[in-house]
Amino acid sequence: MLFVVLAAACTVSTTHERLGELFDTLRRTHGGPAYIPIRSLQDLQQDAEKRLREDDSEEAFLDVCSWAMRQLLDPLATHLRPSQAVAARERFHGRVSLGLKLEMRFARQPASGRPWHGWRRVSVVRSVEEGSAAAHAGLQADDEVLEVCGLPLAGASREEALEIVDMGPEGEEVLITLRKRAAIRTVKLRRTMVPLSTVSCRPLICGAMRCNIVTISSFGSTTAAELRAHLRKLRSTSKDEMVVFDLRGNEGGLLPEAISACRMLLPRGAHILSLCKAAPPRVVKSYHRRWFHRSELPGVNARRGRPPYVVLVDRASASSAEVFAGALAQSGGALVVGQCTYGKGSSQAVVYQSDGHAVSFTAYTLAVGRRRGRQMIDLSMGVEPQVRWRWRTARLNVLPVANAELERALVTACVAYTAA
Repeated sequence: MLFVVLAAACTVSTTHERLGELFDTLRRTHGGPAYIPIRSLQDLQQDAEKRLREDDSEEAFLDVCSWAMRQLLDPLATHLRPSQAVAARERFHGRVSLGLKLEMRFARQPASGRPWHGWRRVSVVRSVEEGSAAAHAGLQADDEVLEVCGLPLAGASREEALEIVDMGPEGEEVLITLRKRAAIRTVKLRRTMVPLSTVSCRPLICGAMRCNIVTISSFGSTTAAELRAHLRKLRSTSKDEMVVFDLRGNEGGLLPEAISACRMLLPRGAHILSLCKAAPPRVVKSYHRRWFHRSELPGVNARRGRPPYVVLVDRASASSAEVFAGALAQSGGALVVGQCTYGKGSSQAVVYQSDGHAVSFTAYTLAVGRRRGRQMIDLSMGVEPQVRWRWRTARLNVLPVANAELERALVTACVAYTAA
């Protein structure tokens, strides 16, 4: 019934109203496009409406939307269909899920009356995602799943039951019957957004130095919170060890998460980022480390002869990763090691429309550095490392080989920093 109501609601809006919503988004939301003036945007809307009058079918609407996004002079502007919009959301915000994965196994049963000489196929929980509805309900690996919403996980209903487990709208409730040893119970799980884990930490010994490698794979919706938890743990257990942030392969993510992460590490009043528009660049908004944001590692790495922090980057480090590396280097004295970053230098806004589609466009260009006393650095040229190092084993899964190269790079960086 819910699906029917939603489908009926979507058909109420005409293609002209949906096109007007798209241009209203471009004109007002997130500062508007960075590469086209408002007057040109109004002329573009009139041309698009004229094209749509000739043919107002769904395919014509999609063609007009794609054509309009190409006229923004923005290489990253695009019109996203519903499936693409969902994928864009799940990339950094997580995915809607119950938080459990199932697998088929063979279980041993008494031989009397059982096929296959006492063996039968059962569906068991393979893994449970941390923080998900399944984890809160107490589900554990190896629990046997008997039914999903009244459908047994055996016979002809198995595929339908598995589809209910894997797919469904956010907020949907699913009844699952489990058996653990001889006890059978039924739990009610609500499908929620399960965020992706993006931060990990591991120790590394580099000669006489002890380091903690904090790897940030991307900047998702929980990156700042995860980083805060790791830094608090390091502050209490490893006060005299060097902290190394590994951003190699980090393609960026949510800009607010990168700004929040910088505010935990920079001194009071330090400049983090400037949002710019138009040419020549005009600063629209600046972000600083506000006084009420405490540093999570006071006094750490203050030993003479070594940098406050070390940031590892490569050619794949882009977007929010460049903001994090550039801000720590310019305002926090961090030592950047590796290769020049990608040089994206812009912030994209992904805005979801009422019809399930979405638009993605460049809202601002980005710059780091002080506005007075030192020229701001345009991130479109990338972040230049103070110590250049060509990574050869960064993408290998052989951890000892990667650690060996990482040790050589850190020792070389500290020697160069001391000499300077």
